[in-house]
Parts: sequence; C-alpha cells; structure tokens
Amino acid sequence: MKTYLLLIALLVLVAFGLRWVLAAVKRVPIPEPETDAYVPFWDRISHIDEHATMHEREQS
Repeated sequence: MKTYLLLIALLVLVAFGLRWVLAAVKRVPIPEPETDAYVPFWDRISHIDEHATMHEREQS
C-alpha cells in the first residue's frame, strides 16, 4: 500500500514538473486583443491629459 502511495506521489510530481518545464520552454506570449475596445490604462490617461491641455489652450 505504501509503495502505491509513493508511486502516485511521484507521478503527480513528474506531471507538475513537466508542466513547469513546458511552460518555461514555450514562453508563449499572451496575444493582444485586436479590437479597439481594449485601450491600455496609460493610453486612457494620456488621452485625458491631451483633452485638458486642449481646453486650456482654448481658454487662454
């Protein structure tokens, strides 16, 4: 019985090890969404700043 538990534990460790190795070897980049719906946070902030400077120019 003890050998079966050791064998199962070894198989689980090997499975996790293989998964980790494959993830490290592949290093597949996460694909960026190709729609305009996703705008990065910093782009949104710079967009707001552009509007603010535009309004300041109009007022002066």
